[in-house]
Amino acid sequence: TIRHNIRIFVFLSSQINFVFCMLLCLPLGVLFRIVFHPRRVSASARRLLGLVWGLALSWFCFSWEILILIGLSAVCYMFTSLANPAVVHRFVFIAAMGTLSVAHIYRQVTNYGEHAVDFSGPLMLIVQRVTYIAFNLHDGIAREESDLTDEQRKEKLKKVPSLLEYFSYLFHYSTILAGPVCTFKEFNDFIDGSDIRPKKPGEKEPSPLMDVLKKMLSGFLCVVILFLTGGHYPISKNADPKFIASEPFYWRVIYGWISGTVAKLRYYFAFKVAEAVNNMGGLGFNGYDENGKAKWNRVTNANILKIEFATSMKMMMDNWNISSALWLRRTVYERVTHHRTLAVFITSSVWHGFYPGYYMMFLTFGLMLEAGRMGRRVIRPYFQKTRALAIIYDVITCIATGLCMAEGGVPFQLLELRLSIDYWRSLYFYAHIWCLLQILVCRGVGKRMYTRHVETRPMRPESKEENKNWIYKLEHRGASAEINQDKKLKLN
Repeated sequence: TIRHNIRIFVFLSSQINFVFCMLLCLPLGVLFRIVFHPRRVSASARRLLGLVWGLALSWFCFSWEILILIGLSAVCYMFTSLANPAVVHRFVFIAAMGTLSVAHIYRQVTNYGEHAVDFSGPLMLIVQRVTYIAFNLHDGIAREESDLTDEQRKEKLKKVPSLLEYFSYLFHYSTILAGPVCTFKEFNDFIDGSDIRPKKPGEKEPSPLMDVLKKMLSGFLCVVILFLTGGHYPISKNADPKFIASEPFYWRVIYGWISGTVAKLRYYFAFKVAEAVNNMGGLGFNGYDENGKAKWNRVTNANILKIEFATSMKMMMDNWNISSALWLRRTVYERVTHHRTLAVFITSSVWHGFYPGYYMMFLTFGLMLEAGRMGRRVIRPYFQKTRALAIIYDVITCIATGLCMAEGGVPFQLLELRLSIDYWRSLYFYAHIWCLLQILVCRGVGKRMYTRHVETRPMRPESKEENKNWIYKLEHRGASAEINQDKKLKLN
């Protein structure tokens, strides 16, 4: 139909515009890093230039929808400037997440089930940035220095940023389209050049060219694989009744893993190109390694091999969308006092949108994460006695993690509740059952181990010197232990 063809055209044009603008950022990055180097122009000039380029690219990609991004930014700046520092982070968080939620609902109603590139992507990134500033301002003004973590002390703000500082951080050309998101302090260090300024006389500034080349090659390799395989392994086939009825169980599991991996390729492309774009402009330098090689990984968003060959759900989640994971840790996990993991998963789900598949995946990953933690605590010690056993453990957990991701991750792409349930039912909920059984078994084994060590450990001495020897002996009895103030032993 005509309407269907129009929607396909809009979808393809949005993808083409996005890729064109991302690639355009590479030559812009050369100009920004060399011609507009911090030694040549002022920090204000660099901020203004990055802001103008970012607004122009946003207008090209999203047209009038850019006004939504500017409107939210203006409202959050007003809250940041006028609200009490003791509660400014709450006002900004609610305003930003509320606006994003409305945008997600609007998109879900008007373009249900589509993955078109629209303003909601940059809006999600702006939400992270405005909340970063609000929380940093709250830490710097309303909290005691002794209550802050080392990272919070480093990132805290003592005053409200100027309009130019604020909006240049939100709309900088290299980060507005696909991120990654850095903190306000990291951005300021990049703008004034303090992050790459040589520390020793005669030392040269690090060059990002080799890292940019590697990241661009990995990104385009993902695109090539996607074009070659994407049509053969559509994600929607996992819930197709004909496919479920005609294919054996083992192939349905394998197909879920293959199609899920193929679906991730377009995200890998966006992540890697975005990293390259930022590095080309000079953002992302993270010091030197032990061999004196420059590290350009401060704005890394995905470690592809660590994701695909993860030996635990935690390892996979730590290496996927890294900047968003850091944002969730800094603004949610480290701020709430109870049910931290649940709070992170709920916030992440709302941040992504309101498709049922998002919540099904995140809740399932929460279950898998807990099962993995308990398995590592109880089962892993038995495989650490020799190098061969450790390798066997890594191979087994790598396969197990892949199987769990095959079941748990597909609903994120299917989106709909019915399709996701049909897919899980076709696999007999194997990952859910597996994780629940592992939790139950590990809890039983863990309790017996805890009881045995509590019953056999010596009484804790009173003197500090004897206490050190007591702790040393406990930690070398075959179990890693922590001793808390209540004189209880808690196995890791």
